[in-house]
Amino acid sequence: MKVLFIADPMASFKTYKDTTYAMMREMAKRGWQLFHTLSGELSVREGWVVAQAAAFEFVGAKNDDDHEWFKSEAKVQTALKDFDAVIMRTDPPFDMQYLYATQF
Repeated sequence: MKVLFIADPMASFKTYKDTTYAMMREMAKRGWQLFHTLSGELSVREGWVVAQAAAFEFVGAKNDDDHEWFKSEAKVQTALKDFDAVIMRTDPPFDMQYLYATQF
């Protein structure tokens, strides 16, 4: 499976309590390919919704405050249709950026 997470910056995750982090860890254990983008990195190109998405892998956190738990590859413009699943997991507030991203 190839899964894109539209989420807050991963370095800001509180890994000891973040459910998005827990979902990502479980998917990685299953061998799924994981990608990340921000909601502001979505756009429409030639009729397709695309994201500046970066593949990432887990490298292990030293403690609950370690924000270097992942290693990202370079961002690549990828159509959302090329993913098996797209999961939007941004923290509140509900604002116009969130609304626009969900409409894509």
